[in-house]
Amino acid sequence: MANQITIFVTIDGTNLKQRVLGPAVIERARKKQASRVMKLKLGDANSKFFHRRINDRIRKNHIQQLKKGQGWAFEHKDKEKVIRDHFAAVMGRPIERTLDLNWDNLDQPALDLHSLDDPFSEDEIKTAIFQMPADKALGPDGYTGAFFRACWDVIKGDFMEAVIAFHNLRISSLPLLNSANIVLIPMKEGIDYVTDCRRPISLIHSFAKIIAKALALRLAPYMKTIVPPTQIAFIKREASMTISWLCETQPQVLLNEVPCTPLMHGRGLRQGDPLSPLLFVITIDLLRRLLDLAIERAILSKLRGTHAQH
Repeated sequence: MANQITIFVTIDGTNLKQRVLGPAVIERARKKQASRVMKLKLGDANSKFFHRRINDRIRKNHIQQLKKGQGWAFEHKDKEKVIRDHFAAVMGRPIERTLDLNWDNLDQPALDLHSLDDPFSEDEIKTAIFQMPADKALGPDGYTGAFFRACWDVIKGDFMEAVIAFHNLRISSLPLLNSANIVLIPMKEGIDYVTDCRRPISLIHSFAKIIAKALALRLAPYMKTIVPPTQIAFIKREASMTISWLCETQPQVLLNEVPCTPLMHGRGLRQGDPLSPLLFVITIDLLRRLLDLAIERAILSKLRGTHAQH
């Protein structure tokens, strides 16, 4: 029996070591991400230091109670309803409008943007992946940019098939790849209202994020012709605005790390989506054109006052 065990370990020792070390490496990376210690590159991996940081973050971000009408919500299901009602009002499909803008009167320039609709090449998708952060917080699928970089040669065939299906509008299953976890980060310990949290962060599914990044890289060179130079400065800033958006998603809010019932996302731009800043700038420029036209027709007048000194 001893000889059999020795032979087994000798033959399968390498494979056994890989099986043990593989999950250990994944767990170490997960602990580092959960601790949010981004400056430390080597050492102290999966140590007490990381565990203390994780526990500290959990304690600070834990939502004990929320204001509910004239009372308080203490139970998880009651807090979930408060959060769901809040985000349903903010992100749900708006009431259908009876009036709309006459876009022809805004003097929008005629641009040839047909190339934006071309099929994605493998190089475009690879560039998008390698320009994305490698070690950010995980989305619903549990993969980081580092995984796609390291395994691109292995997964590129299947991934490009999914990209081609997306381009050909074979998107009946897209909601499975377009989900997001909305993370609430309290601005202080012991919050009372959902609005006491910082701007919600959307941790987006990797597939949707890579597609959005590729679209953003394709759209970026045209921005100087779509909007004036004065608006370009806003492109690299974070943006969040409630505008109608075509692609509906079903994000779920994480309440104390527990996913709530998915919401129907009918409007708004997702924080953390690479395409959001560009869409925000384009939308704001239309508002600028509308205001300029109103001033030109004396519907509005410019504010009079002292010019700012620079």
